[in-house]
Amino acid sequence: MLPFEGVGGGAEIEAILGDIKSTSASLAREYQARARHRTQPSAPADGCTTTKPTPAAQTVGQESAEERRMLAWFDRHFSIALPPGRFLRNTVLLSLAALAPVLGLYIARTPGFAGHLAGTEGALRPFLRQILTNGLPVVLAVNWVALILFARARAGTIRTGAALALDFAARIGLFAALNGAVFVVSALVFGSFGGDPAQALAALGPTLARAAAFDNLAGVYLYATLVGALPLHMTLVAIMVAQRGHRGARLTWLALPAVGIVAVQLMVLTGLGWVLSWLV
Repeated sequence: MLPFEGVGGGAEIEAILGDIKSTSASLAREYQARARHRTQPSAPADGCTTTKPTPAAQTVGQESAEERRMLAWFDRHFSIALPPGRFLRNTVLLSLAALAPVLGLYIARTPGFAGHLAGTEGALRPFLRQILTNGLPVVLAVNWVALILFARARAGTIRTGAALALDFAARIGLFAALNGAVFVVSALVFGSFGGDPAQALAALGPTLARAAAFDNLAGVYLYATLVGALPLHMTLVAIMVAQRGHRGARLTWLALPAVGIVAVQLMVLTGLGWVLSWLV
Protein backbone atom coordinates (compact mmCIF):
# COMPACT_ATOMS: atom_id res chain seq x y z
CA MET A 1 0.00 0.00 0.00
CA LEU A 2 1.20 3.50 -0.81
CA PRO A 3 1.57 5.94 2.11
CA PHE A 4 -1.27 8.14 0.93
CA GLU A 5 -3.76 5.43 0.10
CA GLY A 6 -5.59 5.74 3.40
CA VAL A 7 -6.28 9.47 3.07
CA GLY A 8 -8.09 9.92 -0.17
CA GLY A 9 -5.79 8.09 -2.58
CA GLY A 10 -3.69 9.36 -5.46
CA ALA A 11 -6.51 11.43 -6.92
CA GLU A 12 -6.61 13.67 -3.84
CA ILE A 13 -2.86 14.13 -3.88
CA GLU A 14 -2.96 15.05 -7.53
CA ALA A 15 -5.65 17.62 -6.75
CA ILE A 16 -3.50 19.13 -3.99
CA LEU A 17 -0.50 19.29 -6.30
CA GLY A 18 -2.65 20.93 -8.93
CA ASP A 19 -3.77 23.56 -6.39
CA ILE A 20 -0.12 24.23 -5.46
CA LYS A 21 0.87 24.66 -9.10
CA SER A 22 -2.11 26.95 -9.71
CA THR A 23 -1.29 29.06 -6.66
CA SER A 24 2.40 29.28 -7.62
CA ALA A 25 1.51 30.37 -11.15
CA SER A 26 -0.88 33.00 -9.75
CA LEU A 27 1.78 34.36 -7.38
CA ALA A 28 4.33 34.48 -10.21
CA ARG A 29 1.93 36.44 -12.42
CA GLU A 30 1.20 38.86 -9.56
CA TYR A 31 4.94 39.36 -8.90
CA GLN A 32 5.61 40.04 -12.58
CA ALA A 33 2.73 42.52 -12.70
CA ARG A 34 4.08 44.37 -9.66
CA ALA A 35 7.58 44.42 -11.14
CA ARG A 36 6.24 45.92 -14.38
CA HIS A 37 4.26 48.48 -12.39
CA ARG A 38 7.39 49.56 -10.47
CA THR A 39 9.39 50.09 -13.66
CA GLN A 40 6.64 51.98 -15.50
CA PRO A 41 6.53 55.78 -15.16
CA SER A 42 3.77 57.30 -13.09
CA ALA A 43 0.98 59.12 -14.93
CA PRO A 44 0.05 62.51 -13.45
CA ALA A 45 -3.36 64.09 -13.83
CA ASP A 46 -2.53 65.92 -17.02
CA GLY A 47 -1.80 62.64 -18.80
CA CYS A 48 1.95 63.27 -19.17
CA THR A 49 4.27 60.53 -18.01
CA THR A 50 7.14 61.26 -15.66
CA THR A 51 9.71 58.98 -14.12
CA LYS A 52 12.17 59.41 -11.30
CA PRO A 53 14.88 56.81 -11.67
CA THR A 54 17.13 56.01 -8.78
CA PRO A 55 20.76 57.21 -9.03
CA ALA A 56 21.98 53.67 -9.63
CA ALA A 57 19.58 53.23 -12.54
CA GLN A 58 19.99 56.63 -14.15
CA THR A 59 22.67 55.48 -16.57
CA VAL A 60 21.27 52.06 -17.43
CA GLY A 61 21.05 51.61 -21.16
CA GLN A 62 22.74 54.93 -21.88
CA GLU A 63 26.44 54.06 -21.69
CA SER A 64 28.45 52.74 -24.58
CA ALA A 65 30.16 49.37 -24.26
CA GLU A 66 33.48 51.12 -23.53
CA GLU A 67 31.89 53.15 -20.74
CA ARG A 68 30.26 50.08 -19.23
CA ARG A 69 33.60 48.30 -19.11
CA MET A 70 35.24 51.34 -17.51
CA LEU A 71 32.44 51.70 -14.94
CA ALA A 72 32.52 47.99 -14.16
CA TRP A 73 36.28 48.15 -13.53
CA PHE A 74 35.97 51.09 -11.14
CA ASP A 75 32.97 49.54 -9.37
CA ARG A 76 34.90 46.31 -8.88
CA HIS A 77 38.02 47.95 -7.42
CA PHE A 78 36.84 51.26 -5.90
CA SER A 79 33.35 50.80 -4.50
CA ILE A 80 32.34 52.07 -1.05
CA ALA A 81 31.02 48.55 -0.45
CA LEU A 82 34.58 47.19 -0.43
CA PRO A 83 36.32 46.54 2.90
CA PRO A 84 38.43 49.60 3.90
CA GLY A 85 41.67 47.64 3.77
CA ARG A 86 41.00 46.42 0.25
CA PHE A 87 39.99 49.91 -0.89
CA LEU A 88 43.22 51.35 0.56
CA ARG A 89 45.31 48.60 -1.03
CA ASN A 90 43.79 49.27 -4.44
CA THR A 91 44.40 53.01 -3.99
CA VAL A 92 48.05 52.38 -3.11
CA LEU A 93 48.49 50.19 -6.19
CA LEU A 94 46.84 52.80 -8.41
CA SER A 95 49.05 55.54 -6.93
CA LEU A 96 52.21 53.51 -7.52
CA ALA A 97 51.10 52.68 -11.07
CA ALA A 98 50.61 56.39 -11.75
CA LEU A 99 53.78 57.55 -9.98
CA ALA A 100 56.29 55.10 -11.49
CA PRO A 101 56.02 56.05 -15.20
CA VAL A 102 55.91 59.79 -14.46
CA LEU A 103 58.98 59.49 -12.25
CA GLY A 104 60.77 57.46 -14.93
CA LEU A 105 59.93 60.14 -17.51
CA TYR A 106 61.28 62.88 -15.24
CA ILE A 107 64.56 61.03 -14.67
CA ALA A 108 64.92 60.30 -18.40
CA ARG A 109 64.32 63.91 -19.50
CA THR A 110 66.62 65.47 -16.87
CA PRO A 111 70.16 65.50 -18.32
CA GLY A 112 72.64 63.57 -16.20
CA PHE A 113 70.12 62.74 -13.47
CA ALA A 114 70.11 58.98 -14.00
CA GLY A 115 73.91 58.88 -14.11
CA HIS A 116 74.10 60.99 -10.95
CA LEU A 117 71.81 58.62 -9.05
CA ALA A 118 73.68 55.54 -10.29
CA GLY A 119 77.24 56.84 -10.01
CA THR A 120 77.26 59.20 -7.03
CA GLU A 121 77.65 57.60 -3.65
CA GLY A 122 74.92 58.63 -1.24
CA ALA A 123 72.70 60.20 -3.93
CA LEU A 124 70.14 57.43 -4.32
CA ARG A 125 69.18 57.08 -0.66
CA PRO A 126 67.94 60.67 -0.06
CA PHE A 127 66.22 60.59 -3.44
CA LEU A 128 64.25 57.46 -2.55
CA ARG A 129 63.54 58.89 0.90
CA GLN A 130 62.09 61.97 -0.73
CA ILE A 131 59.89 59.87 -2.97
CA LEU A 132 58.63 57.69 -0.11
CA THR A 133 58.13 60.42 2.50
CA ASN A 134 56.88 63.19 0.20
CA GLY A 135 55.78 61.91 -3.18
CA LEU A 136 53.91 58.71 -2.38
CA PRO A 137 51.96 60.10 0.62
CA VAL A 138 50.83 63.13 -1.41
CA VAL A 139 49.77 61.06 -4.43
CA LEU A 140 48.08 58.46 -2.22
CA ALA A 141 46.12 61.02 -0.18
CA VAL A 142 44.91 62.94 -3.24
CA ASN A 143 43.88 59.74 -5.03
CA TRP A 144 42.16 58.36 -1.94
CA VAL A 145 39.96 61.45 -1.54
CA ALA A 146 39.19 61.53 -5.27
CA LEU A 147 38.26 57.84 -5.34
CA ILE A 148 36.02 58.22 -2.28
CA LEU A 149 34.18 61.05 -4.06
CA PHE A 150 33.88 58.94 -7.20
CA ALA A 151 32.58 55.90 -5.30
CA ARG A 152 29.96 58.02 -3.51
CA ALA A 153 28.86 59.50 -6.80
CA ARG A 154 28.45 56.01 -8.23
CA ALA A 155 26.47 54.99 -5.15
CA GLY A 156 24.20 58.02 -5.57
CA THR A 157 25.01 59.60 -2.19
CA ILE A 158 26.30 62.77 -3.86
CA ARG A 159 25.51 64.30 -7.23
CA THR A 160 27.92 63.62 -10.06
CA GLY A 161 28.49 67.31 -10.75
CA ALA A 162 29.21 67.94 -7.07
CA ALA A 163 31.71 65.07 -7.03
CA LEU A 164 33.49 66.54 -10.05
CA ALA A 165 33.63 70.02 -8.47
CA LEU A 166 34.87 68.64 -5.14
CA ASP A 167 37.46 66.55 -6.96
CA PHE A 168 38.70 69.68 -8.74
CA ALA A 169 39.07 71.63 -5.49
CA ALA A 170 40.44 68.73 -3.46
CA ARG A 171 43.24 67.94 -5.91
CA ILE A 172 44.52 71.52 -5.82
CA GLY A 173 43.94 72.18 -2.13
CA LEU A 174 45.26 68.84 -0.89
CA PHE A 175 48.28 68.91 -3.16
CA ALA A 176 49.30 72.38 -1.94
CA ALA A 177 48.53 71.71 1.73
CA LEU A 178 50.23 68.31 1.86
CA ASN A 179 53.36 69.59 0.15
CA GLY A 180 53.50 72.45 2.65
CA ALA A 181 53.11 70.03 5.55
CA VAL A 182 55.78 67.70 4.19
CA PHE A 183 58.16 70.64 3.68
CA VAL A 184 57.75 71.69 7.33
CA VAL A 185 58.18 68.12 8.62
CA SER A 186 61.26 67.66 6.43
CA ALA A 187 62.75 70.82 7.85
CA LEU A 188 62.13 69.73 11.43
CA VAL A 189 63.00 66.02 11.11
CA PHE A 190 65.57 65.79 8.32
CA GLY A 191 67.07 69.29 8.50
CA SER A 192 65.93 70.24 5.01
CA PHE A 193 65.61 73.95 4.16
CA GLY A 194 68.30 74.67 6.71
CA GLY A 195 66.08 73.19 9.40
CA ASP A 196 63.87 76.29 9.25
CA PRO A 197 60.10 75.72 8.83
CA ALA A 198 59.58 79.32 7.73
CA GLN A 199 62.09 78.84 4.94
CA ALA A 200 60.31 75.62 3.99
CA LEU A 201 56.98 77.42 3.66
CA ALA A 202 58.63 80.21 1.68
CA ALA A 203 59.77 77.60 -0.83
CA LEU A 204 56.24 76.23 -1.29
CA GLY A 205 54.99 78.92 -3.69
CA PRO A 206 57.85 78.68 -6.21
CA THR A 207 57.72 74.88 -5.96
CA LEU A 208 54.03 74.80 -6.89
CA ALA A 209 54.52 77.29 -9.72
CA ARG A 210 57.31 75.17 -11.22
CA ALA A 211 55.44 71.91 -10.68
CA ALA A 212 53.02 72.57 -13.54
CA ALA A 213 56.01 73.01 -15.85
CA PHE A 214 57.36 69.60 -14.75
CA ASP A 215 60.57 71.25 -13.57
CA ASN A 216 60.91 69.56 -10.18
CA LEU A 217 59.89 66.47 -8.24
CA ALA A 218 56.73 68.22 -7.10
CA GLY A 219 55.81 68.22 -10.78
CA VAL A 220 56.24 64.43 -10.78
CA TYR A 221 53.81 64.10 -7.89
CA LEU A 222 51.39 66.56 -9.46
CA TYR A 223 51.26 64.79 -12.81
CA ALA A 224 51.02 61.42 -11.07
CA THR A 225 47.81 62.60 -9.41
CA LEU A 226 46.54 63.97 -12.72
CA VAL A 227 47.25 60.67 -14.51
CA GLY A 228 44.83 59.09 -12.06
CA ALA A 229 42.40 61.98 -12.52
CA LEU A 230 41.91 61.46 -16.26
CA PRO A 231 39.95 58.17 -16.12
CA LEU A 232 37.95 59.41 -13.13
CA HIS A 233 37.01 62.65 -14.88
CA MET A 234 36.16 60.77 -18.08
CA THR A 235 33.91 58.41 -16.13
CA LEU A 236 32.16 61.21 -14.22
CA VAL A 237 31.56 63.09 -17.46
CA ALA A 238 30.17 59.90 -19.02
CA ILE A 239 27.77 59.47 -16.09
CA MET A 240 26.60 63.10 -16.40
CA VAL A 241 26.01 62.65 -20.13
CA ALA A 242 24.05 59.43 -19.55
CA GLN A 243 21.98 60.98 -16.76
CA ARG A 244 20.80 63.63 -19.21
CA GLY A 245 19.45 60.94 -21.48
CA HIS A 246 22.11 61.15 -24.18
CA ARG A 247 23.66 58.13 -25.76
CA GLY A 248 27.08 57.08 -24.57
CA ALA A 249 29.97 59.00 -26.10
CA ARG A 250 33.17 57.40 -27.31
CA LEU A 251 36.16 57.52 -24.98
CA THR A 252 37.92 59.89 -27.38
CA TRP A 253 35.21 62.50 -26.89
CA LEU A 254 35.11 61.91 -23.14
CA ALA A 255 38.87 62.55 -22.99
CA LEU A 256 38.45 66.11 -24.30
CA PRO A 257 36.59 67.56 -21.29
CA ALA A 258 38.77 65.48 -18.93
CA VAL A 259 41.94 66.96 -20.41
CA GLY A 260 40.33 70.40 -20.25
CA ILE A 261 39.65 69.98 -16.53
CA VAL A 262 43.25 68.91 -15.95
CA ALA A 263 44.52 71.94 -17.91
CA VAL A 264 42.44 74.29 -15.78
CA GLN A 265 43.75 72.61 -12.61
CA LEU A 266 47.31 73.19 -13.78
CA MET A 267 46.60 76.87 -14.43
CA VAL A 268 44.92 77.33 -11.05
CA LEU A 269 47.79 75.61 -9.23
CA THR A 270 50.34 77.75 -11.06
CA GLY A 271 48.40 80.87 -10.09
CA LEU A 272 48.25 79.68 -6.48
CA GLY A 273 52.01 79.20 -6.50
CA TRP A 274 52.55 82.75 -7.73
CA VAL A 275 50.22 84.12 -5.07
CA LEU A 276 51.99 82.20 -2.31
CA SER A 277 55.36 83.35 -3.61
CA TRP A 278 54.15 86.94 -3.36
CA LEU A 279 52.59 86.55 0.10
CA VAL A 280 55.30 84.55 1.88
